[in-house]
Amino acid sequence: MPTRFWSFMKNLRKSNITSLLLVFLFVFSAYANAGDVPIERDFLKLADGRWIWLEKVDWHKTKVMLGKGKKREYNAIWSKTYETDDENRSWEYAYFVHLKPRRLEYDLNGDGLLEVGISTYDMGNNMTRDILIFSVERNQLRFVRKHGPYNIAADESVF
Repeated sequence: MPTRFWSFMKNLRKSNITSLLLVFLFVFSAYANAGDVPIERDFLKLADGRWIWLEKVDWHKTKVMLGKGKKREYNAIWSKTYETDDENRSWEYAYFVHLKPRRLEYDLNGDGLLEVGISTYDMGNNMTRDILIFSVERNQLRFVRKHGPYNIAADESVF
């Protein structure tokens, strides 16, 4: 068995393309297994055509917008900018989390309004955060409560 392996490796070295592909596959699998947080989940389209957008506007600021029509800032019907100083929470990055499996929006309290969960991430080494639950009202997002602590590296549903 070891002789077969070494003869395979010798033939592999002869082919530069194969070696390059194996190196690429190794590097890609190393990053894929690291469990990066999905901070690119910053836009959510609701069933009624409205949308919620989390836009990073400064190093420690994120604007949360509720809008209708196309995803453009001038289509926003409500917005609020959150800063890192608010409640000792870092707003360097914010993204939506799954409240239920495969559901980013869900009516958690049965009041007929959808709720969304937003997590903040500051690239630090503490992977547990509180999830901020917002209720999606007609013309605004209303903060409901915090939920947590939640391990954001797990990327599983909160409830």
